[in-house]
Amino acid sequence: MAVRRSARIPILTGESLALIEGFRPFIQNQAVDCLQPDLVHAGGITGTKSLHQSYCRLPMATELTAERKTALRQVVAKYRAG
Repeated sequence: MAVRRSARIPILTGESLALIEGFRPFIQNQAVDCLQPDLVHAGGITGTKSLHQSYCRLPMATELTAERKTALRQVVAKYRAG
């Protein structure tokens, strides 16, 4: 969380994390601004959907370009708002 608080850029993580369990410590410690799961590591479409349903308060950017752009816009807008 200290890195996220001191960073001047949004913190994304997840491309090499496996399943929900891999993301949990980052989310519980509020260490990230956006989740970026790799569909293969996150348990496929079902695992990624489950991750989103469990932690829907965070933007999620998958490998799908349109989703990534939308999630990044949300995070950047949050930072610009203060």
